[in-house]
Amino acid sequence: MHIRVKNSVDQRGLLRVVWPFAALTCCLVLLAAFSMELLSATRAYVGGEGLWSKGQKQAAYALQRYADSRAPADFDNYLASIAIPLGDRKARLELEKAEPDLGVVRAGFLEGRNEVDDIPGMIRLYRWFRNVSFMARAIAIWTEADVLIVELTGIAGQLHQEISAPTPDPARITVLLAGVDRLNRQLTPLEDDFSRTLGEASRLTRDLLVLVVALASALLLAIAVLLTRRLLRQNAESAQALADSEERYALAQKGSHDGLWDWDVAANEVYYSPRFSQMLGYAQGEIEIGPEAYVALVHPDDVGSALHALEQHRQKGAPYDIDYRLRTRSGGYRWFRARGESVRGADGLPTRMAGSITDITERKQAEEALRQGEAQLRNILQAVPFPILITRSAGNAIVYANDYALRQFKLPRGEDPRAQSLKDFVAARDQDSVLGSLGREGTIRMHEVRMRDSAGQPFWALVSAQSVTYQGEECVLIGLYDITERKRRDDDIRRIAFRDTLTRLPNRASFDRNLARALMRAAVSGKRMALLFVDLDQFKYINDTYGHKGGDRLLQAIAIRLANSVRKTDFVARLGGDEFVVLLPEFDDLEAVAGLARKLLGRISKPLLIEGQPCRVTASIGISCLPDDGADANTLLKHADVAMYRAKAEGKNRFHFHSVRGQFDAPPDQPGGSPAGRREVT
Repeated sequence: MHIRVKNSVDQRGLLRVVWPFAALTCCLVLLAAFSMELLSATRAYVGGEGLWSKGQKQAAYALQRYADSRAPADFDNYLASIAIPLGDRKARLELEKAEPDLGVVRAGFLEGRNEVDDIPGMIRLYRWFRNVSFMARAIAIWTEADVLIVELTGIAGQLHQEISAPTPDPARITVLLAGVDRLNRQLTPLEDDFSRTLGEASRLTRDLLVLVVALASALLLAIAVLLTRRLLRQNAESAQALADSEERYALAQKGSHDGLWDWDVAANEVYYSPRFSQMLGYAQGEIEIGPEAYVALVHPDDVGSALHALEQHRQKGAPYDIDYRLRTRSGGYRWFRARGESVRGADGLPTRMAGSITDITERKQAEEALRQGEAQLRNILQAVPFPILITRSAGNAIVYANDYALRQFKLPRGEDPRAQSLKDFVAARDQDSVLGSLGREGTIRMHEVRMRDSAGQPFWALVSAQSVTYQGEECVLIGLYDITERKRRDDDIRRIAFRDTLTRLPNRASFDRNLARALMRAAVSGKRMALLFVDLDQFKYINDTYGHKGGDRLLQAIAIRLANSVRKTDFVARLGGDEFVVLLPEFDDLEAVAGLARKLLGRISKPLLIEGQPCRVTASIGISCLPDDGADANTLLKHADVAMYRAKAEGKNRFHFHSVRGQFDAPPDQPGGSPAGRREVT
C-alpha cells in the first residue's frame, strides 16, 4: 500500500532550498579535487626524490666497485643508476623553457623511474607553482644537485678512461674516487632538504584543506538545520502517516517467508502472523497478544539477553537481531532468530515495532556438533608430541597452535597465535616453494624447510600439511619436526668427508669432485685448464729436525700461503703428506700459469718459525694443461706428478711444464723454471 502526500514545496521553493547546498558542494568538490591533485603531485616529487637519491647512491657505489673490480659490469651498473637523476635533469631543463616540449619532459621523468600516472600532475605542479616559495626553493635545490650530478658524470668518465688504459694509475684512481665520495657527501643534505621542503608544503596544503572543509561543513550544517526545522514543521503529519504505512509494508515484505510480528507499543498488543503461530505449534489466535505472554515463551536462560537486546534497540537504536529459544506448544524448545525495526515518535522512543522470526534449530545443532568436533580435534592435537599448526588457506593466518608449537616458535603461552602468519616463520628463500605448494595443492609431504622462531633464531623443520575444514573455514593442518640437529650432523659429516683435518683445505675426495666438474665445464666452454702439483722439498728433514708436531705446523702455514696466493676461481687442495695441488679452471696463456708458479714458489720459500726456530722450505711444482697433457683427470694428475719429479731432478725449488721443454727464464736467485731456452712441445 502506498500513500500519496501533496507536496507542500513548489519547484521554485525547492530550488531555493537546494541551491546553497549545491553551490557549496560544488566548491568543496572542486577544492578537494585541486588539493588532491596538488598533494598527489607533491608526493610524486617526494617519491621521485627517493628514486633520484637511490639512483645517485647506487651510481656512486657502482663506481667504487668498478675501481676495485675493474669489471665492465660494474660500470654498466653505474650507467643504469645514474640514468635516473639524469632523466629527471632532462625533464627539469625542458620545463625551464618558455614553451617546453612536454614529450621530452615525459620521457625525462620516465627515465627517472617516475610513475606514468604521476607525470601529468608533476608537470602541472612545476609550471603552475614554480614561483611559489616552497616550489621555488625545491627547484633551487634540484638545480644545485644537478650541477653535482653533472660533475659526478665527468669524474665517472675520467675513471672509466683511466681504468681502461693499458697501465692504470692507482694514484689517479684514488683521487677520482675521493671526488666521487666528496660529491656523494655533498648530495646527501640536498636530497634531505628537497624532501623536507616538499613535505612542509604538503602538510601546509593539507591543513588549509582541512580548515576550509571544516568551515564549509559548518556552514552546510547550519543551513541544513534551519531548512530541516522548517520542512519538519510543514510535513510532520504527512511524513508520520507515510512512515507508518511504508514501514509496516516494508517489514512485512522483508519477513513474509518467516513468522511476522507487529508490536503496538502504545496499546501494548502484539500481532502474530499465521506462520509465526504455526512454527510454535499453535493455531492462529491461540497465543496471547501481550508482550509479557511472549516473554514467557522464551527459554529462562535466554530471557536476560533477549530483554537486554530489546532495551538497547529501544533506548539507543542498536540493531535488534538476536538468537534465542522459544517454547513450542508441545513443551519443547526450538532456536529462533528474531529481527525487528521500530518507528519512533517525536520523543525518539519507539511507538511501533515489527519484525520476523526464523527457525534456526538445525543450524544451531550443526554448529554445536562442529564445536564439539573441533574441541575433540584440539584435545588430540594438544596431546601430539610435536608442533602442530592450523592456518587459513587464504592468507596463511595461524588459527591454532598446540603447546609444542608455541615452544618451538618461542611464543608465550596464552598469547593469541592468530596475530601471526605462517609466512612470519618461513625463511624467505623457502616461502615461494612452501606457501606456493600450500596455495596450489593444500598439501605437503615430508618437506625440509628453513624456518625461524619469533626471536629470529633459524632452525630446520620437516613439514607435512593437509587441507582441513576448521571453524567453518578452509584451513591447512601442518605438522613440524625439528631436524636442526640432524642437518647440523649432516653438515659436519660433509665437512669431514671433504676437508683435510690438519690444514682445513679441501682433501683428495673434494679435489677429485671439483676436477671432474672443471673438466665438464671445460668440455662445454672449450677453455684451457691447468693443474699444478706442489711437493715440498726435503720435508722428511723438517720432520726429523722439528718432530711431527713441527712438520704439521709447517704444513698448516704452507696451506695458508697457497690459499692466499690464488684467485677466487682457483682451487687449492691437500692430497696427503706434503703434496698439494692447485687447479686453474681457465687461463689466458702459459705465461700466466708460469707467473702463478713463480708466485707460489716465492711465497712457500719465505722463512717462518717452527717451534721458535727459523725455518725455510722450498717446493717443486709440476704442471699439466688441458688439452695438451690429457683430457681426463687421471692423465692430467699423472703428467703433473711426472713434471714435478722433473723439477726435483733439475735441482728443486722450481717448476716444470710436462709438455714444454726449455721452460721460462728466471733469475738464478729466484724460483723459476728450468734453464732458459725456447719453448717446445714434446
